Amino acid sequence: MAESTRAAARLLPASVDGSWLRDRTAGLIWACAVGAHLGNYFVSGWTKLQTGGSDKLFWLFHNPTQTSILIGLERGDNPLAAWPWAVQGSWNAMVAAGIALNLFVLGTQLAAPLALARRRSLMLFTLLFDLFHVAVYLTLGALFFFWIAVNIIIYISAKRLDEKSFTPGMKVVALLAIAVGHFFFYTSHLGWLDGAKLASPRFTAETRDGRIAPVPSVYFGIASYSIAQTAMFIPEGHFPMRLGGNTYNRAEWRDAQSCGAETRPRQDTGVSLPSIFSMVRQTDTAMRQHPAVKDLNLYYIYPHHMVANPAVFGDFNRLKIGDIVRYHYIVDSVCLRLKDGALVRDVHKTTDYPINVRS
Repeated sequence: MAESTRAAARLLPASVDGSWLRDRTAGLIWACAVGAHLGNYFVSGWTKLQTGGSDKLFWLFHNPTQTSILIGLERGDNPLAAWPWAVQGSWNAMVAAGIALNLFVLGTQLAAPLALARRRSLMLFTLLFDLFHVAVYLTLGALFFFWIAVNIIIYISAKRLDEKSFTPGMKVVALLAIAVGHFFFYTSHLGWLDGAKLASPRFTAETRDGRIAPVPSVYFGIASYSIAQTAMFIPEGHFPMRLGGNTYNRAEWRDAQSCGAETRPRQDTGVSLPSIFSMVRQTDTAMRQHPAVKDLNLYYIYPHHMVANPAVFGDFNRLKIGDIVRYHYIVDSVCLRLKDGALVRDVHKTTDYPINVRS
């Protein structure tokens, strides 16, 4: 290995310093990673322009971003849910500043390539994006902790650079990663229109004495992400399955806004009902084998993008695993609204599947 390294070094011009080459290579790799990350924001902004069809500014002027509060409350993730006054206050603020808020989100996402102009501008954009993620958590209950961590890493690493070290070559590589990265690896397209009409899956636990307690999605570990996104089995005749209530065209959005009558005779979500039963029973078995996990509610510390609010699930938190005799998988076709800081659910159809775990 040492001999091959020396042979490669002999092929380089004498004027090329090995440490210089190492630093430049590391810088280009870093720039590519930075560009790939920024590409998530830029592509999400670009997608927002497409959701309005011919009206490229439709999302900016019409998207009710405050609807994210309803979705967070519906799945038990909103961290302010225990304080209706705080929920109502955040709702009122978002409604009052709706277009300005949308402009901030859309503007910073589309301007992501400008972050590469200077080292300090890159640091500023990472702070703005993390501010955005904090706001998302306080409304939707979704914690983009990996993205927050990457922004912090970029901020710290950019702070260690001097301006001359942030070379034009690095900026070009980062720009290319923003522009074409989505052709080579997964890039988020967070550019939906918010809607409050959805086929909403949820779970409850039933005790021997007939008590019913809502179950937080995080109880089911890695499957909790799909549950929170509503990407689950949807029975016939229910509202369309929309990830978190999100719509991607104006026609579906208008149906959601008016709580229209549109239903689907059959929906293939890729999740079968038997797989739901299997997931529930496997989870219950694991909890009975390790009862402290349920009895101490340790599942809340599972690192999860959708962070369940323990204050919403007090009844379930107080249960011991031995209390539970069955679970229910329930799908509601529901339209959501807010009144005095509390969620109001207009349920049009409910389907309930009991899942026995103890006789």
